[in-house]
Amino acid sequence: MQLKRLVIINIFIIVTALIVIGVLVFSTINTTLNDQFIYSNQLVLENGADLIEEFIKDNKDTVLDVAIDPEIQKNLDAFQRKYSIINDLNNYTDTQWPYNHKIKSVAGFMEIYPYREYKVYAFNDTLNKYEAIQKELWMIEAIKNDGAFFVETCEVNNTPYVKIAMLISSVDNWPQKTGIIALYVKSEVMLSLFYNMRLENTNIPYLVNKYGEIILPYENTHKISEEDLINPNEGWWKRDEQIIINVPMTKLDWKLIGVLPENELMEKSNDVRNTFIIVGGIVVIFLVLISFNFSMWITKPISNLAKEMSKVEHNEFKEAEVKKSYGRETRQLYKQFNYMIRRINSLIDEVYLAQIKEKEAELLALQQQINPHFLYNTLDSIAWMSMAYKAEDIRYMVMSLASMMRYSLNEGNNYITVRDELEQVRNYLGIQEIRYDNKFTITIKAEKETLDYKIIKLIIQPLVENAIVHGFKDTGVFGNIEISVEIVKENLIVKVINDGVEIDLEKVRKLLEPDIKEKPKHYGLRNVNDRLIKSFGKGSAIKFSVENKRTVATIMIDIELLQKGDTSE
Repeated sequence: MQLKRLVIINIFIIVTALIVIGVLVFSTINTTLNDQFIYSNQLVLENGADLIEEFIKDNKDTVLDVAIDPEIQKNLDAFQRKYSIINDLNNYTDTQWPYNHKIKSVAGFMEIYPYREYKVYAFNDTLNKYEAIQKELWMIEAIKNDGAFFVETCEVNNTPYVKIAMLISSVDNWPQKTGIIALYVKSEVMLSLFYNMRLENTNIPYLVNKYGEIILPYENTHKISEEDLINPNEGWWKRDEQIIINVPMTKLDWKLIGVLPENELMEKSNDVRNTFIIVGGIVVIFLVLISFNFSMWITKPISNLAKEMSKVEHNEFKEAEVKKSYGRETRQLYKQFNYMIRRINSLIDEVYLAQIKEKEAELLALQQQINPHFLYNTLDSIAWMSMAYKAEDIRYMVMSLASMMRYSLNEGNNYITVRDELEQVRNYLGIQEIRYDNKFTITIKAEKETLDYKIIKLIIQPLVENAIVHGFKDTGVFGNIEISVEIVKENLIVKVINDGVEIDLEKVRKLLEPDIKEKPKHYGLRNVNDRLIKSFGKGSAIKFSVENKRTVATIMIDIELLQKGDTSE
């Protein structure tokens, strides 16, 4: 007991010390991890901003090269002297200008407008000359910048572009302003730069202009609020479980905004926490194992015995292993337990074997009662006795009943030929004719080609029985029963017709419905109908109708579903 208390106190001190130290270290590392997480993604955005600014700078250089191109300068200078230009500027840039490959590389195009006396001119294709036009907003901004670049986003034919414009000055007559040039760069071209700006979890940032409009990647998939898009503050902040990093560009009025789910930061923090828990747990477990080493050595045999006893509650009666290292008292407990297990197993075996023998005797007696050979022999004996007493009707009924039993059992096979099924019906009708003193007539018509088709057994006899019982017996007035088997349009058609009492079609419909809830009263028809559906599909279900005041029961089976042959399956 003293050892146990000492071990518990040691474990408590060790665990408490590990928890205090772990919390302090985890807090420090977690703060550093958060700062590193933000810094690494911020660095990605800053590098991305440099790439975009470098891309825009390259296109500014292209615009500047065009502005000082000698041919462009010559045409714009000529326009200052007269309002006509020998070579159309736009035609020149489209066909002859040596920088076309640069413009095509950004999937863009360029526009040049002559500028004279504070007016902007554009070429009129209809009049085949230049005319003054209304200045657009971007033209006004380019004029205000007085030679400095003006960059903005725009749409042309519903396609996003970045427009780089500037006011052109004459090289030979400085500082005369001679034109306005604009390079349209397809925004989509810049998407390739975003592949180098992958944030955590492969997220890509948003390129936003000074009005808070997203330039790329076109869709606000992270649902950034308008407040965050127009926020001019550099740095990062949290909103709606998201970390938003804002990196403005130094040379453009644009910025890059990165969006990171806060749970990514939490996952990193959780990884550190889990590592601490795992390491601390391993240390605690190691110390616990050492502390409990001696106490476990003493209590282990008793614990094992308790486990073996608990198995008895779950009907596992197994003897426990007795080791030599156990003490004398412990070994005695094990011996008593094992003796109890052996005694229980012995009693179980005795009772179980007695029950098995009793069940076998009951089954054997039941089998003797229903043994087909016993029944056949009994019926055969009755038939011979009826011959001795010259009771031919009794002999005929017994022999017919024996044939019916033989066809019904059919050596366990479920399928018989139409020929055998009709023979079964004849045996049944023979018994019924004697029973009812030949008060009804029977007509059986079967096409020869139908006789070898195999159908499930006992499907015609129940229909005949139904015709006799419900058509004639209840009224005492007997008539005719017709049975026909024929092939019509690739279908085997079986009909049982009687001219007795007309059947109640609604009553029969409820009887044959498979989802009927009340307990069925007529098992024969329901059984036949269920077996037909299971064997040949819903189209083979029994159909009842009344034709010319006669009740007609019809079974229709697709010929393709039937086989020909003997009664074996």
